[in-house]
Amino acid sequence: MAADSLIDRYVSAFRAQVRLRHDRADLVDEVADHLLCAVERLQNRGLDRDAAERRALAALGEPRLVASLMTSTPSKGTIMSYFLSRYIWIFAILAAVAWLVAGISSLWGFTELFGWTQSEYYLSAILLAVACLATTAVLIGANLRLVGRFDSATAWIAGLGAGAALVCGVGLAWIVGVWVPLLTIAVGWTLKRVIQADSGAQPGRGVVRMAVLVLGFVAVAVTVVGLVGQLDADWAVLGLLGLMTVTLIAAVVELAIPPARPSTSATATA
Repeated sequence: MAADSLIDRYVSAFRAQVRLRHDRADLVDEVADHLLCAVERLQNRGLDRDAAERRALAALGEPRLVASLMTSTPSKGTIMSYFLSRYIWIFAILAAVAWLVAGISSLWGFTELFGWTQSEYYLSAILLAVACLATTAVLIGANLRLVGRFDSATAWIAGLGAGAALVCGVGLAWIVGVWVPLLTIAVGWTLKRVIQADSGAQPGRGVVRMAVLVLGFVAVAVTVVGLVGQLDADWAVLGLLGLMTVTLIAAVVELAIPPARPSTSATATA
C-alpha cells in the first residue's frame, strides 16, 4: 500500500478521532484491516486500486462517524462504566432538575427574602450536594464514553466532583470559594477532553467551558470579599448560584450530546 494512499489518509484521520482511547491501536487496526479486505474484494471484481479504495471508503463512512459508532460505549469496562456512559442522558436530566431545584431553594437557604432558618439552609446545602453528585455522574459517563475506561484523569474528575458534593453535604455550602472551584474544574476539564476528541463539532461547548471556569474564579472572589472585607455576601452568593444553575444545566446537556455523526451517504475524500 502506497504511503500516501487514500486508505492511509483515512486511517490517520480515524486515529486522530480516537487518540484518547486506551484501545486506540486495536480500533485503528480493526478499521485498517476492514478497509484493506474491502479493497481486495473490489479489486478481485475488476476495479482498479484507486476506484476500489474510493468505493470502500464511501461504504464505510467518514472517520468521525465510524469513531463515534465504535466508541459510543466502553469496549472493556465494568457494568458500572457501561451504565454511566450508556445512560448519560438520564443523569444529565437528573442533574439539570437537581440544579434547578437547588437554585430555587437557595432563595430560602441563603437569603432572608422569605425568612431564613438553619433547617432551610441545610436543606438547600443538601440539594446542592445532590446536584453536584448528579453532575459528577454525568462527568464520569462523558469520560468513560470518550476513553472507554476509568483512567487517571476520570478518577481525578470524579474526585473533584465528589469533593464538591462532600463540602455541601456537611453544611459548608456557604463557602462557595471551596466547592464551586472544585466542581468547575471537573466540568471544565471534561469539556476540554470532549472538545479535543470531537474537534470542530458542537462549538457551544467552548463557550460553556469558559463560562464554567469564570464561575470558579468568581466564587473565589466572592468568598474572599465576604471574609476579608467582612461584608454581607449573601446576595452575591445567591447571584452566583443562579448563574451556576443556568451554566451547569447547559454543561450537562452539552456533555450528554453524543459525538457528531455525519451522514453515511457522504463520500470519504482524501
